[in-house]
Amino acid sequence: MFVLIMAAALQTVPPIAGELGEVVRPPELQAQIAAHPERLENARWTDAPWPNAEWPRAAWEASIEGEATLSCVVEITGVARTCAAIAETPEHSGFGEAALSVFREFRWQPALFNGEPVESRVQFRIPFTFGPTVKSGPDLRQVMTAITAAGYATGACRRFRDPTTVARWDALQTAIDEHPTADYRFYDHVFVDGYVRGRTFAAEHEAPTATRCDEIQRWADDLKTAALPALQKLDARFPPDDRGQFRPEAE
Repeated sequence: MFVLIMAAALQTVPPIAGELGEVVRPPELQAQIAAHPERLENARWTDAPWPNAEWPRAAWEASIEGEATLSCVVEITGVARTCAAIAETPEHSGFGEAALSVFREFRWQPALFNGEPVESRVQFRIPFTFGPTVKSGPDLRQVMTAITAAGYATGACRRFRDPTTVARWDALQTAIDEHPTADYRFYDHVFVDGYVRGRTFAAEHEAPTATRCDEIQRWADDLKTAALPALQKLDARFPPDDRGQFRPEAE
């Protein structure tokens, strides 16, 4: 499981894999952009990115975490025309190839100059990090994905949520940041992971509108519904006192 994070600055380096490609702009347009760079709005995500890349087998078996940096050319249609892995940590880990395998799933709002779409280059990092029990069975992973999505929806759209609820998750996020090895409920730990991702996305991009937040919430609700059979299987495996760890405290 991983998230996408916009890189702070663009780089031009030989790619590890893939094709860097060239940004294609008419000379007159390029001259205008060079003269007025303040009028150029960067490309941004149009959806919460949640691609499904295969973890490199050797890294997975050795429990190695890392990240890959991709550089893509985004067309005026919002599709990444070319994409290349330009860095990976650790080196030769396979994370670059793994991240590159899903770049066609990415969807963007293209860069704008004077309000009109233009081609542009974007760079972003894809962390490959193990969440709680990420190497567990498929039922637990499906439940975990649904909980993370619920946290993401709350974090990305926190300005539309109940202040008391937001304050609770903010406080728990701070507690986990300060005491990461303390004993937290499974649901809370996984929810906060998604909550942080949602907050980060809203902070680094244009905050979702109320309409977009309704769509994100429906996406999270759909994942929750799809995970109900897996949750029932987990209930059958655990004693009653332990089943609450997979649900909010109110349930």
